[in-house]
Amino acid sequence: MSDPPEISTLAAALRRRFFRHNLHALTLAAFSLLAAGALWGILYVVAAWLTVLSVTVVTGINQREAAMPAAFGRVFAFGALLLLALAWMRRAARPNDAPRDSKSFDEHFLDFVLATPAITLAIWSNLSAWQGFSALGLRYAARLLFAVLQQKRLPLTITPVLIPDDALREKIILGLLIIGVLELRQEDGAAYLRLARAAERNLLLPEAAALDDRRL
Repeated sequence: MSDPPEISTLAAALRRRFFRHNLHALTLAAFSLLAAGALWGILYVVAAWLTVLSVTVVTGINQREAAMPAAFGRVFAFGALLLLALAWMRRAARPNDAPRDSKSFDEHFLDFVLATPAITLAIWSNLSAWQGFSALGLRYAARLLFAVLQQKRLPLTITPVLIPDDALREKIILGLLIIGVLELRQEDGAAYLRLARAAERNLLLPEAAALDDRRL
């Protein structure tokens, strides 16, 4: 069974949408990498300066020549790994990063201490947002979007008919949710896919809006 001509239009629109999303993810990852590198460098310089200052005070009292401890690099690396582990555990325990109206002093202190490792972890978070689809995957995504445009709200239980492959279906639905084209709603005890309301249709997907309006 051949697809209607609208599928090719939607597939091309989704390709552009995913390209913009991936470009944004790569840009954020690059900025996170630069910021993390700069902050770790600053922390290293500050830690080295404090270490030299402490050693100078101690050796001055004992009338010995000050020298940077040979283990400084290993200790700094261990401390950095420990901070990264703490930041990862904190993120795992609190996956919701939405800002809150108030925070305790301890939370503000942790935000400050774990700022550099949190930015470091954001590199992978941004890269993991990458959405890569083959031409076949984009065509399946276009079929799903076309069905949503036709039905207005598409029951999630119907999606296996449109995309039989479980792994590909999950990847496509997640990708369309991430880029803000679709949204998942619970209505009447069932899960539905709908065109996203986060932005106007002509801003999210002009071709989809045009196709939808053409049928009205």
